[in-house]
Amino acid sequence: MRNQRGFALMMVLWIMAILIALALSFSYMSRIAFRGTQNARNLTKAAFLAEAGINKAIIELQYRKIRPNDEAAWQIDGQFVSTDLGDGSAIVRVMPATAKIDINTADEQLLRGLLKALNIDSDTQDIIVDSIMDWKDADDLTRLHGAESDYYMSLEQPYKAKNANFDSTDELLFVRGVTKEIFYGTGSQKGLKEFITVFSKSTKINVNAAPKEVLMAIPGIGEEYARAIIEYRTQNAFKTTDEVRAIIPGAYQTAMNYIDLTEGDVYTIDAVGSLNKSNAAAGIKAVFGVTSSDYKCYYYKTPETYDLESIKKEINEPKKEVIKKIT
Repeated sequence: MRNQRGFALMMVLWIMAILIALALSFSYMSRIAFRGTQNARNLTKAAFLAEAGINKAIIELQYRKIRPNDEAAWQIDGQFVSTDLGDGSAIVRVMPATAKIDINTADEQLLRGLLKALNIDSDTQDIIVDSIMDWKDADDLTRLHGAESDYYMSLEQPYKAKNANFDSTDELLFVRGVTKEIFYGTGSQKGLKEFITVFSKSTKINVNAAPKEVLMAIPGIGEEYARAIIEYRTQNAFKTTDEVRAIIPGAYQTAMNYIDLTEGDVYTIDAVGSLNKSNAAAGIKAVFGVTSSDYKCYYYKTPETYDLESIKKEINEPKKEVIKKIT
C-alpha cells in the first residue's frame, strides 16, 4: 500500500511539473507573440508617420511655390527637420534634385570630384569615371580605364553596356568598379547613392541645398570652402552668385561654371517616422515633382534604412556662426 501511495505521489508530482512547464512555456510564447504584435503595430504606426512626413513635405513645397518670399515657408537647405505628430514625429529632409549630381549630365571632373570627396582611391576613381562615361555614351569605344559590352559580356552573368542615359541611380551598380560598398556606403562612410540623381537634368549644382560632399565635388571647392558655404546658408540662403563669390573668393573662378541657385521642381524627400515611447522607426525615400497646383511621384521606396540616432544628433546640434560674412 505504501508503495502504491508513493508511486501515485510521484505521478502527481511529475504531472504537476509537466503542467507547470507547459504553463511557463505557454506564458513565454504568449509574451513573445505579444511583443511581436506590439512591434508590428509600432512599426506600422511609424510607417504611417513617415508617410505623413512625405505628405507634409509636399504641402510645404506647394506653399513655398505659391508664396516663395514667405518667411514661414520651409527652408529647402537639405537639412532634416522634425515635425511632431500625435504620439510620435516625422523627421523630414527635402533636397532639390539640383542639389545632387546628375550622372547623365555630369562631366568627368564633377564625377571624379565626388568620388574623391567620398575617399575613393585614385585607381578606382579612374575605373568608375571612365566606365560611367562608356556606359552612357552611344559608341562601343572603350576609354583607357572604362568598359564596354565586351567587358560586361565576359562576366559570369553577362549583359551589355547600355550606351544610353541612366534611368535610375540603382543602375549604377551594373557599371564596372561600382561595388555595393561604394554605392550604399559602409558604416560611417556614405555611399554614392546619397549624392547622385537622374532627375536634375542640369550640369550645375544648387549650392543652397547641396551636401558637403557634392560641394566638394565642384572643381576648386575643397572641404574648407564647402563648410563655409554650408555655415553661411544656415543663416541666409544665397540670393545671387555674387554672394557665393564673397564666400569662396579663391575658388569662384574655377567653380563658377558649376554653381547655380536654381531649385527646380523635382525633390528628393527622406522621411523617418518614430514613436515617442518606442524604438520603432520606419523610413521612406521618395522623389516627387511638385508645382503649386500638382505633384507627381517618380520614385518611392519603403522601407528605407536611416541612422535615426545620427539624424537626431544632427538636428540637435547648435548652429555654427557664419565664418565669413558678406561685406
